[in-house]
Amino acid sequence: MSEGALDDEPRLGFFAIAGARAVGGTALLSVRRRAPGGFFGDGDRAAGVFGVLATGSSILIGSVIAVMAALLLLLRGLDQPFHDGVGGLQPTAMQQSLRMADEALHSIGAQVTIPCDARGRPGAS
Repeated sequence: MSEGALDDEPRLGFFAIAGARAVGGTALLSVRRRAPGGFFGDGDRAAGVFGVLATGSSILIGSVIAVMAALLLLLRGLDQPFHDGVGGLQPTAMQQSLRMADEALHSIGAQVTIPCDARGRPGAS
């Protein structure tokens, strides 16, 4: 495939979907026009029913979207807890513990060889 053919694929998909929707909508309206009772014979009652259905559906879909967004944000926060900014954790308690351990070792004059480097990889023994 040439590079130009790849650029045309999204437009082709858009026009295919738009065309299918237009054909489907036209078919539905033409079938409704030939139905007994004419074209929307009882429009007020139908509008009320569709209004209630639309409101209920939109509330349910909105709730699902809100829950999904909250879960994705929670997963992102749990996946990367140590960062600068809102909600980020800083390892201050661990830094304080390491500082206290260093002071204690220094006060007794102990010499400790750390078995790994700063990234946690094993060092030379």
